[in-house]
Amino acid sequence: GLSDNAVQCIFQDNKHFTWIGTSSGLNLVNGSAIKIFKNNPSIKNSISNNFIKCIAQKNDSTLVIGTESGIELLNTRTNEFRKTRNAKNHIEAGINCICNALANTCFFGTSAGLYYLDEKNNATQVPLNDVPGDLRKNNNISGLAFSKNGILWITTFNGLWKYDIGHKIVTHVLSKKIFPQLPEFFTCICLDNSGFAWIGTWDKGLIQYDMEAKQFSMYPYRYNITSLTLMHLPLNKNILGMNGSCIAFDIESRAFSILPIQRSFPENTPIRAVYISPNGWTWLATEHGAYFYNPVKSFFTIRSFSTSLSSQDIALLE
Repeated sequence: GLSDNAVQCIFQDNKHFTWIGTSSGLNLVNGSAIKIFKNNPSIKNSISNNFIKCIAQKNDSTLVIGTESGIELLNTRTNEFRKTRNAKNHIEAGINCICNALANTCFFGTSAGLYYLDEKNNATQVPLNDVPGDLRKNNNISGLAFSKNGILWITTFNGLWKYDIGHKIVTHVLSKKIFPQLPEFFTCICLDNSGFAWIGTWDKGLIQYDMEAKQFSMYPYRYNITSLTLMHLPLNKNILGMNGSCIAFDIESRAFSILPIQRSFPENTPIRAVYISPNGWTWLATEHGAYFYNPVKSFFTIRSFSTSLSSQDIALLE
């Protein structure tokens, strides 16, 4: 089975392999078996930290792995890891999120600021010296999203920011300091195809932000939102991950509803991530395993992984 049931993130690469990051190792589901990657001091190019927080793909042969102590680059052809660091930036901060942006460039948010990985795989901190001190003082970055006009949207524990990559300009867009009715902690973000940013918060529910009109609407909810994505259902919905439940927000009716999870799901279990794979599967990364949405039964069910998957299991992952 998985190296650990405490699943932190799920990702499907361009070869349709499923990668599952846990609090104790990285797992590759390759269609017939699970390969587990863990730190091994006797192996030079093994992963250096076993707590996997997020995963992205940089190119055909490179995965970017965010861990509790920095970024790892995995060569999927050789299964060798390389820790990203250079002479000026010794990155040891926890990686909270990764976002692909311009060609062969990705950004990652950490507990100590914003970094980008360039075409040569050098990690450089985004200079924030010319922006208001708020972001430098409280720069724990919780979420990233890239829009086609070259803007990187950033959620932090001090509101929403946008970074114009081409002009290297950072702007504070939303915060409790600017709009007192807003919460202080913004936890996650995703963008839809209609020009809206959807933002999860720690204690005030969901925020819809019109990126063109620069206006926002608030949709209160009683629980803290820990993760957020758009789900491909017959109706366009936002899927909100919370502690112990998964909530759907219908974009047209502006109504919240609970998405059922199988009865064995432990009460108050944190949902660490909600992920939509390229083949349309919706996954929940939780502290008690990986769950996927079963459209036939209309609820989330646990995925049981083994070292020998059945043909039915393989079909679900392809």
